Amino acid sequence: MSMLYKIIMSVLTLFSVLSVFLTIPSEGRYRIAADEGSYYFYASSVGKYGPSMIADIGRAYVRSDKAKLQPSPLRVGHILAITFWLKIFPTTYVSLARFSFFCFVLFLLCSFYFSRRHFGEDVAYIFTMLLSVSPLMMAMGRRALSDMHGNLWCGLVIWLFLDFLRYKKRFSFYLLLFAYSFSILSRESLMTLYPFLVIMFLVSKYVYKNELPLSYLAGIILIPVVVVGLVYVLFFGGVHGAWNIVSAVFIIHGNVAATTSQYALSYSSGPWFRYLIDFIVLSPWTFLLFLGFVGHKLISRDCEWRTVYFAGYFVTMLFIFTGVLYFKDVRFLINLDMVIVLFSAMYLLELFRQSKTEYQMRLVLISAVIIFFVNYVTFSEIFCVQDVYDPVSYDLLSAMKIIP
Repeated sequence: MSMLYKIIMSVLTLFSVLSVFLTIPSEGRYRIAADEGSYYFYASSVGKYGPSMIADIGRAYVRSDKAKLQPSPLRVGHILAITFWLKIFPTTYVSLARFSFFCFVLFLLCSFYFSRRHFGEDVAYIFTMLLSVSPLMMAMGRRALSDMHGNLWCGLVIWLFLDFLRYKKRFSFYLLLFAYSFSILSRESLMTLYPFLVIMFLVSKYVYKNELPLSYLAGIILIPVVVVGLVYVLFFGGVHGAWNIVSAVFIIHGNVAATTSQYALSYSSGPWFRYLIDFIVLSPWTFLLFLGFVGHKLISRDCEWRTVYFAGYFVTMLFIFTGVLYFKDVRFLINLDMVIVLFSAMYLLELFRQSKTEYQMRLVLISAVIIFFVNYVTFSEIFCVQDVYDPVSYDLLSAMKIIP
């Protein structure tokens, strides 16, 4: 790829990043009765009264069904991170939104670094440019929510695990353990990564004959659980307090609908394929390229390890979240957008592979730039003009005038 093409893609990436920053809502435009208000309360309370306040928040969560409609206090990592952030910056909703923006920028930097390391510069530039203009990523990078923070750590886990499986370096393994432990402390739902980590370790070892001691797998399974458990015991007032809050979050008592908000019952239930519909609405051309890449690999029976790795991640997470009854929201699977964009970038290069080298990259650049502006217009329409807060299917389809 020529230097000119790199500069064009870098400028467009900076343009989308700047757009996210400039469209961060002003102070009066946040949903204080929803998750954003809960995170503001958590951070401001812990900032004012100290970390011991987390135990009080946990006890209130256990006692009250109304409190259970709020984000889980198990997100100790996120609560501490935004509390520290508000010690540096003003205690406002805008500051919390800028923390999400900060995580968005870090996520793009990490994505570029690891994609260049594992797939080369051509893929990395196209991938990062299209990832920066993902409407879902841009939207979550400007709200006072935990989604982009969790996405950052989830992305790090996926890239570090690939790094460890390919190069078998202990340093990558230690970084993986730290990243996965903190990811669970940021969003407890990321414990769902466990099946993927176990399955892909075994596939790497026994199918691709990767010489890895099973002791590493034991470490991946046990160490994050121990670390997270100790943190819960520390912040929730001992073993009993930790168990109470964990059981309140993870163990279903009686009718689950009784402790689920009317909003979730109305807008976040439905069939498994609603996730795919949401991805199509948000990034139609990117998703079509993703499907084309998957179909091409299946037809050619190409079982290249890195492709199998990311495809396995996508299928595993989609399968797990299919079983979620009342929380089918595409933002909970935001990190799968990373896989969609990665495969799209790879397929763009594959589509024009037969062309002469100088024409190949020209065609790839033109196609990528067209997709960039289509996605940018989609982001502007849905999240800026229509001001959609939560990208549930109904709001997305309504914003795009697909349904009345």
